[in-house]
Amino acid sequence: MPAGNFILLSFAMLAASAATAVAQDGESGADGTVRAPVAEALQEPDALQKTVDGLVTDLASPAFPKRQKAVTQLLQLDAPAVALLETKLETATEPVAVQLRQVIPKLRKRLFDDRVAALERDPKPSDLTGMPDWDRFVKVTGNAEAAMPVYLEMLKTERALFADRMFSSSELSDHLEERSTRLRAACNGELEEEFPVASAAALMLVASDENVVLRRATSTNISESLQDSRFGKLISDGFHAGTIRALTSEWLKRPGIAADRPLLLSIEFQLPVGREIALRTLERHVYNQSAAYSLLCLGA
Repeated sequence: MPAGNFILLSFAMLAASAATAVAQDGESGADGTVRAPVAEALQEPDALQKTVDGLVTDLASPAFPKRQKAVTQLLQLDAPAVALLETKLETATEPVAVQLRQVIPKLRKRLFDDRVAALERDPKPSDLTGMPDWDRFVKVTGNAEAAMPVYLEMLKTERALFADRMFSSSELSDHLEERSTRLRAACNGELEEEFPVASAAALMLVASDENVVLRRATSTNISESLQDSRFGKLISDGFHAGTIRALTSEWLKRPGIAADRPLLLSIEFQLPVGREIALRTLERHVYNQSAAYSLLCLGA
């Protein structure tokens, strides 16, 4: 065989071998596609920043194919890129900002969906480390094994909300208000319809974090949703009643929300957390309706 042909054949074999290795080592996404692993260099923060800078610059290109290619490559980046893109959004020109406002939610969703899909295939509590609010969830409910099915259902039902939590999105408070409004509308007491327990549990978990800003009617929406008679049955003798009671208690005792409904719900559902809320309310030495409910709660 001539030397030139031998060299070409060698390169072809090397290329085929490399392609096979990438296909074998790549990660399968939620959509079943195989993604090549991030190159070693791109795992370094400086290299990732350089990659993001270049792709965002390409979004300003007058050539549509170049912009389209940049979008495709941005959507294949890993989680650390989200914060970098959000920073870029703050100073981007309007044409680039428009594209970033479309790319960032899609990237968040893809990353979150990939993680949830992996958990669904082989759910283990150890694999939930790093998932949004999982540590708080376990602390509140006290049993990772028993609570895991509820948590996974919450993740699937409120994907956008937990994706916001995973990536510390500034849109969390707005989305929380929107979802709480929809939850309240769904809690209409129609007994033939199933109560949206996964949504209610998710909203209570996220909103019970006192570091989360609750906009306008969010707290009222959530608490009023719990007055639905179907919820009363779930928290009393539902299959996951213990988990639901724990999440409800965590929500009701959140500082900064009006005490009236939490006190009344604590009495109705016989939740020990009512005593904590009542004592905290009476410490203000303001004798109003909340104080009356507090005394009633302490005497219940």
